[in-house]
Amino acid sequence: MNAPADVRARPAQEAVATLVAQLVADYGERAVTNAVVRDHHGHGEGLADPAPPDVVVYPKSTAEVASIVSLCHAARVPVIAFGVGTSLEGHVAALYGGVCLDFSTMNRVVEVNADDLDCRVEAGVTREQLNAELKGTGLFFPIDPGANATIGGMAATRASGTNAVRWGWRSSRAPARSSSRTSSSASTTSRPRSTSTACSTRARRCRRSRVARSSARCTCTAVRSRIRTSRGSSRCRQQTP
Repeated sequence: MNAPADVRARPAQEAVATLVAQLVADYGERAVTNAVVRDHHGHGEGLADPAPPDVVVYPKSTAEVASIVSLCHAARVPVIAFGVGTSLEGHVAALYGGVCLDFSTMNRVVEVNADDLDCRVEAGVTREQLNAELKGTGLFFPIDPGANATIGGMAATRASGTNAVRWGWRSSRAPARSSSRTSSSASTTSRPRSTSTACSTRARRCRRSRVARSSARCTCTAVRSRIRTSRGSSRCRQQTP
């Protein structure tokens, strides 16, 4: 039998040097090898020992993320995603070196769909930024892990917080049935051999009933709760007669 490859070994220095040179050539000042910047991206706010990456890249689009991931896959170099560094899990430490993708430059709120109670954002949007965007719509994003974390980071770590007792927790994966405890139900991920893959699509609000919202239980299993109303309870999309 073939012996399994040691995936935990650090990549060859020649491969890393070649990859870093290519990233610097492709992304210019957005590919940073400065020691101070690398050290900042080698730890979160937890107790884990810091481990800086070999280079930090600031992508601006999903296409750029996919391109960087493809290059890293070909060179067998690890990739670490970084939001704002508020996590406690220690997963941003580059234990075996690699490329750190800082998503702070991907911070656009693409669209807000008030009628469907959801919105589309890039991974670098923070929860405070999202709530500022939602101001005046009667909606708000309730998940508060105790820091101004990014939406992408919160989905990656399934962030929760004290508000989870009332509003529910955060998941990067939507359940098969409607749930008031799910705040994220669709995402796009980058894979090594393709540009990007949509994990799921938006689940729009059920249009079959326009009955005034009340305490009646919603029976529609096709819609996931994502953004809650600022008046207290989550909006019900379909009311029982």
